[in-house]
Amino acid sequence: MNLLEELKKLNPEILEFIHQDILDDNSNTIGSRCYGMTSSGEVLSGGTASTKENALRIAVAEAFERSLFCKIIEQDNLKHDFNLIDFPSTSGFAAGFDDSSTRFRAICEGVERWAWSKWIDQHFQIEKDTNEKKLSKLSSHLEKDFLECRWFKKDFEVKISPKEKMNLSLVIFLGLTEDGIFPGSRVSTDQDDLYEHPIIEAHRNLINFKLHKIKPMQNMDIIEQRTMHFGNNKTNALSQIEKSIRIDWPKLELQMLKKYETNIPELFLYRCLFKDFIGWHAGNVDRFVY
Repeated sequence: MNLLEELKKLNPEILEFIHQDILDDNSNTIGSRCYGMTSSGEVLSGGTASTKENALRIAVAEAFERSLFCKIIEQDNLKHDFNLIDFPSTSGFAAGFDDSSTRFRAICEGVERWAWSKWIDQHFQIEKDTNEKKLSKLSSHLEKDFLECRWFKKDFEVKISPKEKMNLSLVIFLGLTEDGIFPGSRVSTDQDDLYEHPIIEAHRNLINFKLHKIKPMQNMDIIEQRTMHFGNNKTNALSQIEKSIRIDWPKLELQMLKKYETNIPELFLYRCLFKDFIGWHAGNVDRFVY
């Protein structure tokens, strides 16, 4: 409750967090969606998880991340410190309630952004993951809304410092419909569930696309525009993936790993970026990176 009060101080536009149960075909609750709503009725953040508590936690963390991002970009010195000049988006940011895990998630975010750009923009290959997967009830349920599902996986060794190295894996899920394609991805260690979040992310893109068809969104940013574009243009995305045949992947080189002092107890924010990638904000609507 204290964190929710701090969030409202930081962003007075926050009104409430609302929940929706996710039901399986037998009307059993298998998950929850949580949305952070503003006073103008817009969705600021969202979280989906197997439990109501985790869904709320994810939605609150995302609301903090976006609110702190707006605070940082408004200050010239911080805008430069966190390299929002070259990468004016939330890419590489992670907010959370534990220092070490938030730092880790920022590193994973940085790897994810870098690897997607290498895959789509510079045509480095990420192989299909055809191994059998043990999916959660929530993942299996959401997966049913796609006609076809494709998985890709790539392992990376990440050197943060001479004494700190990590072995991380990128998992990409592509959910296909008759005309569209909806991506989701996650970077973490093999000890984590690498498969639930990508499906959740792809399914959220699918929901947003369907809602847009019913009630078109106004003033969409480039990421939202790409969601709508690829909702009707899966062949465009697949042709970009087919070009990715290079196997001489470069090594990750850290550009930035920086902590922002939130001055809020138990709230942490980091940004991590790696060298030599094209930011997600750049390019046209038909660039399959979002």
